[in-house]
Amino acid sequence: MNDTAKITLKTPFWLAEFHPESAGNMTRLHHRASGTELVRTPPDAETYLKQPEVWGVPVLFPPNRTPYGKFTFRGREYAMPVNEIARNNNLHGVIMDLPWQYETRENQAILTLHHKSRPIWQHDFTMKMVYDFGETSVQQTLTVTNESPDEMPFFIGFHTALPMPKGRTLRIPRPDWRVTLTPPFHTPDGTRCPNQIPEGFFAGGQPPFAFDDLFPITSDEKGFCGVEVRCPAEKTIYRYTLGAQWKYWMCWNKAGKEDFFCAEPMSGIVDCFHHQEDPDSGFDALKPGKARTLTAEFSIQMEP
Repeated sequence: MNDTAKITLKTPFWLAEFHPESAGNMTRLHHRASGTELVRTPPDAETYLKQPEVWGVPVLFPPNRTPYGKFTFRGREYAMPVNEIARNNNLHGVIMDLPWQYETRENQAILTLHHKSRPIWQHDFTMKMVYDFGETSVQQTLTVTNESPDEMPFFIGFHTALPMPKGRTLRIPRPDWRVTLTPPFHTPDGTRCPNQIPEGFFAGGQPPFAFDDLFPITSDEKGFCGVEVRCPAEKTIYRYTLGAQWKYWMCWNKAGKEDFFCAEPMSGIVDCFHHQEDPDSGFDALKPGKARTLTAEFSIQMEP
């Protein structure tokens, strides 16, 4: 892929960029009136392709880690590639390198992935991601339809990467506990531990806070469910608000050594394919012809 694969969409209020040839990804969201950048944007296509999941809002199916890339569902064995060699995991599933179709309508971008059965994922399915651009908000609507004759295991996430240059702070409504992730795979062992994410606003991509944490998605006292970012340089606050379909956050900031924060909503816990009987795991299955729809929204307000 080269820079010609990048598609730019301009509306009266927003400038967005997409890389549909990899991950169905919106790699830039720029608020034109304030100059605020809401997602982390790669400097060029070469940098993006080295690690597409740390830029923009890529779709992950299935997200995060599956030990050895293997699990069993309804008597069928699934074997995804082991691409996190150091931990012997499949990391971020089977669609990261697949091209999506792209089209635009008035104030709308539509990305569609038609997956045909392959040895690493033996189901036909379609994913349709719709971005609706309003005056102060951008709505994401993702619909996944199982087009195979068999039930399909379902676990999905976004790897939403937020830029955190010096001066920006963020907060996430948080419970008191997080899911324990243990070696060698960095996957759940069925226990809980105290949540290390601090209360209130904090510098999301800066030391001393290093995050690689999994915890349930909760709302604050006002009902807000998402991530809120303060941008003093642009005099704005923006929010990434989640629909009720999301169950867990995976939060990661590369040990706090770079200026970004990945707030990754997921429909279940890490490695939920090995926790199919746990009602709290978020594991789901799509019957033939059935669909699931998940939503999220970016919104912004300018401060006086």
